[in-house]
Amino acid sequence: MRNSRQRIQYISLRNIVYILVYLCLLMTIPAQFGEVKNLIMGTLGNQTTVHTPVMIKVAKDFLFFLISILLSIVVLRRKYLYTGQVIFLFFVLYIIIVAAYTSIYQNILIVICGFRWLAPVVLAFLFMGEVSKSRLGMLTSILYPVFCVHLILQLYQLFNSSLWYGSNIWGLTKRNPGLFLIPNSASFFVNCLLFLDLYHGKKTPRFNMLVRCLMGISIFLTGSGTGVVVYILIMALYLLSKIKITQYSYYTVGAMVPVFLVLLWYFLPRIVGRATIITTSLYGRLNIFIETFEDTGFISDKFGLYTNTAVLLSKRFSFDTSPIIADSLIASTLGNLGLIGACLVAVVLHLSLIRIILREERLEIFTYAILFGLFSCTTIMTEAFPMNLIFSILTGYYLFHFGKKKSQCDCIGKQSIVSDE
Repeated sequence: MRNSRQRIQYISLRNIVYILVYLCLLMTIPAQFGEVKNLIMGTLGNQTTVHTPVMIKVAKDFLFFLISILLSIVVLRRKYLYTGQVIFLFFVLYIIIVAAYTSIYQNILIVICGFRWLAPVVLAFLFMGEVSKSRLGMLTSILYPVFCVHLILQLYQLFNSSLWYGSNIWGLTKRNPGLFLIPNSASFFVNCLLFLDLYHGKKTPRFNMLVRCLMGISIFLTGSGTGVVVYILIMALYLLSKIKITQYSYYTVGAMVPVFLVLLWYFLPRIVGRATIITTSLYGRLNIFIETFEDTGFISDKFGLYTNTAVLLSKRFSFDTSPIIADSLIASTLGNLGLIGACLVAVVLHLSLIRIILREERLEIFTYAILFGLFSCTTIMTEAFPMNLIFSILTGYYLFHFGKKKSQCDCIGKQSIVSDE
């Protein structure tokens, strides 16, 4: 009787977590309302000034924090940890050392920014064993109406927005970020939904075909080079999986990859309508990474300084050291964690990639790696909402199922994850 009561409480707490997750995802619509409004009106000024009411920002962060607290309680009640969670505890110990070292030289607000930057990664490990296939299907369904609002706003911006991002050859707005301020973030959001739709959506084939075409249009409207590349790769991999491919066909596809990259290098500026995309976007981020590498020690004393949050707070508070716009998760990780921390992350990712290659049914998780791997080169994705929350949930799901066969995953989903239908 007592065990049954504890089980009911356990189920209820998990359900509360997912209700908060769904509410948090719906917060995507008003999350950058003020910035988008000023972008349309032409009164934005710059990308680092906050125009959205503070209460909306606070509500979003509070939901994120509450989800983390409740998930921690779920993990503690479970009274055991998975292998990945135990390994992550050692990484947390390193983070505490870096944070303590940084607090000697930097304002405590900078350190708090560092923990906020890391929060989605912590949340991912808390989600291990707490995400089922049906939960991901529900999450996908929640995001469809958000995407509809996003696309409608993009079409409105195309014809009625200010030319803050410039104009195309027809005199229309060149880049239309919809619900977001940054076009790259907008394309990131749509590609995340595309991935969820392809592998976890439960709609009719006709609906899926329509929504995937609309996603392509949406990404094209953002003018994001990374968004276009990721969309093409995700769709190509998915379509190839539907075709019976022999071993020789794999060699043919592999040989075509360099040709595809050369063509992409040539045609991408024309596709997105940005002639200087290679020099300004790719080389610009590469220069930031090189400067960060030259300025970083073995243990960082700037934990939190390479975050967007610190950049925004610098508008209200004066810091001894100016926060740095890292513009990619790679540079941000290097700057915030130092060479030792960055190497630890690189080793883990390298070992994970090897396991992906050796895994039999690896297309889904390989596509996941492409999605977040490429966008980590062009954005600090742990600070890009709601993609950071989607990242946490998907990472928790794949960490738990990593290395298991599909039949084993289905069995685990029914046994260790309490029914959530």
